[in-house]
Amino acid sequence: MTAEGPTGHEPHAEASFSPNGRRVVTAFGDGTVRVWDAISGQPISATMKHSGPVNSAAFSPDGSRIVTAGNDGTARIWNADTGSPISPLLEHAGPLNRASFSPDGNYILTSSADAPTKLWPLCKEMGPSWVLDLAETLAQCRVDDTGNPAFYRGKPLEGLRQLSADESNKTHPMVLWAKGLLKRDPL
Repeated sequence: MTAEGPTGHEPHAEASFSPNGRRVVTAFGDGTVRVWDAISGQPISATMKHSGPVNSAAFSPDGSRIVTAGNDGTARIWNADTGSPISPLLEHAGPLNRASFSPDGNYILTSSADAPTKLWPLCKEMGPSWVLDLAETLAQCRVDDTGNPAFYRGKPLEGLRQLSADESNKTHPMVLWAKGLLKRDPL
């Protein structure tokens, strides 16, 4: 590996296990982050990218999300299964050394050598993990790896049907909303 670490001189890589020990997240000095199967060594997620070296990557307590911190002065939360960004950039004035979830998964703690440590509250009521995918499909827009909008043509009804069929969350307001919307749809 030839990527430079946080000081700009040594190669840098970091790896962390998921809470259940079945996956590993790696962060590299080339700005890439990836989730791997801990047994087979095969990649599970798409490559996640920062615009500079990534100094830390950690799973959430439930293993569904990853938080990364980079020299670009940002932390970001990602879907651990897909590698898609699921948060806006958490910005600092300077390079970040580390980011981690609180034990309950409701906060992110970020630290930097030249800026104060910050505590970021997270939205507790996000619903099922596919709600963000549904919102992106309905909007026909998603945020790309650089934080910019990327427009595409999705299939909104497929996402609504998946949402309305979620028996594990049948009383969740989003599930009820999808069921009501599909009743009005002539398709």
